[in-house]
Amino acid sequence: MLSKIPLIIDTDPGIDDAAALICAINSNNKLDIKLITTVFGNVSLEKTTNNALKILEFMGKDIPVAKGSKKGILFEGIDASEVHGDSGMDGYEFKEPKIKALEIHAIEAMRNVILNTEDKITIATLGSLTNVALLLLVYPEVKNKIREIVIMGGSLTGGNTTTGAEFNIYNDPHAAKIVFDSGIEVTVLSLDITRRCLISNEKLNILKNGTEVSKMCYALFENYRSEGIEKGLMMHDSTVIAYLTNKEMFTYEYKYIDVILEGSAVGTLVADYYTNIFSNKVKNVKYVVDVNEKVFEEWLIDKLK
Repeated sequence: MLSKIPLIIDTDPGIDDAAALICAINSNNKLDIKLITTVFGNVSLEKTTNNALKILEFMGKDIPVAKGSKKGILFEGIDASEVHGDSGMDGYEFKEPKIKALEIHAIEAMRNVILNTEDKITIATLGSLTNVALLLLVYPEVKNKIREIVIMGGSLTGGNTTTGAEFNIYNDPHAAKIVFDSGIEVTVLSLDITRRCLISNEKLNILKNGTEVSKMCYALFENYRSEGIEKGLMMHDSTVIAYLTNKEMFTYEYKYIDVILEGSAVGTLVADYYTNIFSNKVKNVKYVVDVNEKVFEEWLIDKLK
């Protein structure tokens, strides 16, 4: 069994992405982060890339960063600056990073890491699936070297962008379809779970009075205009890191999940409910269906403080 999971994180920071990156960095006893790749999403590609570099420099970590896609495969997508602020990480004054992104595109960097790492790689996606889908299309030889793709995205019980679609899947539904149907093990942590993964106001005060890292997190969270803030902050992306390092928090089911690619329901995920309409389909997703919310919150505070 691997002592550490070799990991690529594909992300669009974003405040909850920043928290997830910090959780991953502070899980270095379990995760070996080989590469961070950036994608459009919460804000523009230039800003998401700069934000990833800011977090790494703040944390004093030297992890390669590669810039990826600035729009979806067939879809422009939207941003979420009304939630995360104009910079994507409003609320804390970061210094402009001295470290720079790699000169090569994210899919080139991903290919190099995957093929030149002895063990199989896990990919964690915290934004749209554009970079990963393009990687699989352009370099199909990497498939046999990918252990698992763990995704924050989607919903089977209502979206946050339209009534049916979650933001990351909505922003590139064609990419999601490609990844879901790739034959690689795909694990999905959807809004069905992440809406239950909160930091309470009481726990936020622990961060406010803690370390420089926790104070920075608190400052970001104060400006995080996520849904349901009065009941606590939803830490969507950190659930991916929690799953990778503490799978016992979660339970899951294998399902066949389809992605709607056009019309007013674009980006919506569809699966069997009470019926067996898709019973003849190969189950393509390991879909997380339950979480221990209290254990998650304690884990998250521990990683952020």
